[in-house]
Amino acid sequence: MSRNFYATHELTASPQDIVLLRQFYRDIYVPEFPDPNERESVENMERYLQLKAEGWYGRNNYHILLYLDQGKPVGGSISDYLDKPNAGAIEFLVIKSSLRQRGLGESLLRLTEDALRQDSLNAGHAGWDYVVAEMNDPFKLVDPADSMDPFQRSMIWHRWGYKKTGLPYVQPALSANKEPVRNLLFVCKTRLANNTDTMPSSILRDIISEYVRWAMRIDNLDDNDECRKMMRYFERHGDIGLVSLAAYIGDASSQRLMFAEVTREHPDEIDAVLDVYAHEFSDGPTSVPRDLFKQALMSDVFEGKPFDYHLFSIKTADAALPQGMASFFTFPGAGFGGYIVFDPAVRGKGHLSEVITHVERRMVMDNRKARGWYCECDPAGSAATIFRKRGFSEIDIIYRQPPLSGRAYYAIDAAPVLHLMYKEFGENFELPRIPVTEFLSALSWIYRVVYQIDEPEANEFYQDVRRQTEGEKFVRLQ
Repeated sequence: MSRNFYATHELTASPQDIVLLRQFYRDIYVPEFPDPNERESVENMERYLQLKAEGWYGRNNYHILLYLDQGKPVGGSISDYLDKPNAGAIEFLVIKSSLRQRGLGESLLRLTEDALRQDSLNAGHAGWDYVVAEMNDPFKLVDPADSMDPFQRSMIWHRWGYKKTGLPYVQPALSANKEPVRNLLFVCKTRLANNTDTMPSSILRDIISEYVRWAMRIDNLDDNDECRKMMRYFERHGDIGLVSLAAYIGDASSQRLMFAEVTREHPDEIDAVLDVYAHEFSDGPTSVPRDLFKQALMSDVFEGKPFDYHLFSIKTADAALPQGMASFFTFPGAGFGGYIVFDPAVRGKGHLSEVITHVERRMVMDNRKARGWYCECDPAGSAATIFRKRGFSEIDIIYRQPPLSGRAYYAIDAAPVLHLMYKEFGENFELPRIPVTEFLSALSWIYRVVYQIDEPEANEFYQDVRRQTEGEKFVRLQ
């Protein structure tokens, strides 16, 4: 069905429109926004429409635009015009799930942006300078589950011209019985022709200040913890970065590298990847012997298990053979990085961040409810420092590596001491909070699968870590 068959209607405070609003809210809005903390109440929406009718918004404005099919809502957007920063804010934009992929979302967005542009003109401007919106961060675990693939949603908004802001955004609680929402991205589109890779923090500060005032009724930002933290962030930063959503989620269209998953059905590819591995890892206690590595890859040892294993070859577009590899596991609750290797020809060119994004995207898609991942770094090299710069933190324990398969057993006192690093998926602005119970569960999976320890909890290496974290609720990080 063509989108031209749908009527556009902006809601007012009339009794007839309130009936439409309640129908839209019940049939579309609630099912498509399953997180109750993220949803505005229908009573508040009705109140805002009444305030608009009374002229309360002044040169600001509030819109609820609906698409109607034979008088019934099939989609809608809720947005605000903010006069002080001359910006629009899209609170929600949704199309009934059965009608997606027909261009309705984009046409509704254009109508919404046009309404905000008219607000700007009415306020004496030449059209809005920015439009902002919230969306679920694809890398942040959502419960209840998102109503749409968040990676797909990010690419839709990418094509619509929006970028991710480098802001530690947390949506303040929408009412006393709701919680703040911490899994959101704050995205932005600008009509300005100047530098679109940054925006002044003063502008974004005004947008946030006015947005929470008019859309969330928070008049005094000092009374709200989330707002105070965001305002302090603005004070410390002159500009806020704007990043392509495609690059943030690791979409293939934005990648400089090519990734290909290697499976046992293609032994030649396994050999090519292991050539890279063997060239970079000497025959020592922290590396798996090449022949045993290949033996495991050619077997079905990881198939049909309650975890996932991946091996990716990595190369640039003009390369015939792999120039790197990434080997990793996704366990229930956490991932684990085995080996990330680069040929010297592609080192030092900023590729690691792209690999990390690719790994994290794959871990999220494995759907094991992982929030982050661990990796081990040899203190003899610079790996720990490099990974710190890319968002990893070190677990504040003495981490002794158990013997790897194919290596001679050694006692715990003779074990190599490594840096055990952790990173939550996506971009993070604060140290993560890892409950000790979750950490020990992840360690149990790592010991059982990676180190082939049948009863990890009874093993001296596991018990050593448990003693170091005893009495703590959360893992210490540094």
